[in-house]
Amino acid sequence: MEELLYSANDILERVDEYTLYCYYLGYEPIIGARYESPVRKFIVESGMDADPSFGLFVPTRVYKNIGGGVYPNEFLWRDMGLGIGGDIFELVRRLYKLVSRRDAFVQVMLDTGMLPGERTIPVIDVKESKFVGYSNISIVSRAMTHMELKYWKAGNITPPLLDRYFTTSVRAYWLYDDQQYPRFAPKIAFAYRIWDKYQLYFPHEPKRWKFRTNWTYTCVPGYLQLEYNQPLLIITKSMKDVMVLRSFGYEAISPRGENIMLPVECIEAMKRKYQRILVLFDNDMKHKGDEYEFEKVYVPLLLPGDKDVYGFCINHGPSETVQMLNQIFHE
Repeated sequence: MEELLYSANDILERVDEYTLYCYYLGYEPIIGARYESPVRKFIVESGMDADPSFGLFVPTRVYKNIGGGVYPNEFLWRDMGLGIGGDIFELVRRLYKLVSRRDAFVQVMLDTGMLPGERTIPVIDVKESKFVGYSNISIVSRAMTHMELKYWKAGNITPPLLDRYFTTSVRAYWLYDDQQYPRFAPKIAFAYRIWDKYQLYFPHEPKRWKFRTNWTYTCVPGYLQLEYNQPLLIITKSMKDVMVLRSFGYEAISPRGENIMLPVECIEAMKRKYQRILVLFDNDMKHKGDEYEFEKVYVPLLLPGDKDVYGFCINHGPSETVQMLNQIFHE
């Protein structure tokens, strides 16, 4: 075994990556579609995923693996329900419950019969596809409850501002067209709409249940509300932060998620529209904000919960938040 290849690049030069996905999934996956997850831990009695959201995608930026290296892959996978993802070797590691990435390399070589100096192709046993369908979120909205209005007021966000950003309260929702019955939302539940696409936001739910979305590459939170009437634009990390910043008079946009970069076309357009662009992400540094080319600023951590502008406003009030934003944006 010492002579076997241990490099992802070396292995992928000798066997087609998509073929490996077919081999380990047991079917030919459609890129961008949703499937039952092969790694999902929570399965309903029928044996089907309670919330199918596993799929392959073509990376549009550089992704780093757990060891800090760059994925050389043409395709990556993600499981939105568990909040995990990676390349074909990470999938194999999880399927076989292996300890390390190197163990996954060895498993792939054993499964494919790959030997030193030989190029081998695994024999594919393609089973019936477990394709679930493309996500198509629809909702039944309701009037904002007292608790929900209080949630937004804490961040200086008023009902007219919520209307401006197409934010509604959610009573029930569907995640895909063939879903027979709706799911009922928790007590505090919101939907952000961009065109005909939604992101559902359940702020008090566990992290893996907090968001559900069918926003696409072209959906940029805050973009439709920009007025281009000031020199400064803030790139922040969520629609909520966009609205908080707008409540204090600042133009802001965000990516679809804090670990997803803004489209290159959007960044280039903003560089032509604004004299100065700043990046304001959480000060816990668990994000991709540092990958932007612009100057980074952070909310000062004075009290627990001050990681973003909404949390700072809760802890210190609107007046101190104004002073803080003036300081970090104009110092």
